[in-house]
Amino acid sequence: MCSVIDHPIGQSADENAQALENYLSQSPLDILAHPCHARRPQNLEKVVALSLEYGFALEVNNSSLSLGLTNVEQLEKMINLARESGAPLVENSDGHTFHTIGENEAIERFLNETGLDGDEIFINRDDQKLDAFLSRRKQMRE
Repeated sequence: MCSVIDHPIGQSADENAQALENYLSQSPLDILAHPCHARRPQNLEKVVALSLEYGFALEVNNSSLSLGLTNVEQLEKMINLARESGAPLVENSDGHTFHTIGENEAIERFLNETGLDGDEIFINRDDQKLDAFLSRRKQMRE
């Protein structure tokens, strides 16, 4: 079973990071959804540190990017922090219809604009990296 959480709207970056840490102290998390949502400020240094400590992946969300709901500056910062530290990143279409499931056009556009290589940064583009991540998450629950 994969657990994914989202953040409440309207809290400060530090309050959101503290809420995440409180959750993690009680429950496992595999993927943090929407960490760079435009209406949800986030202390990205703390979030990336928590990702490393607890082993969860940070999501880059195609749907939010395509709808303008992502703080692109924060997203770029999060990706750079994750790359520097080794925190896992995943891409997700967040498709809600059969036309949008698996789509990643907005992510590809973002990657092209920032000069990032999705094959290098996303663990779910590499079967071995993804299998290793899932195995670690499974072992954590045993």
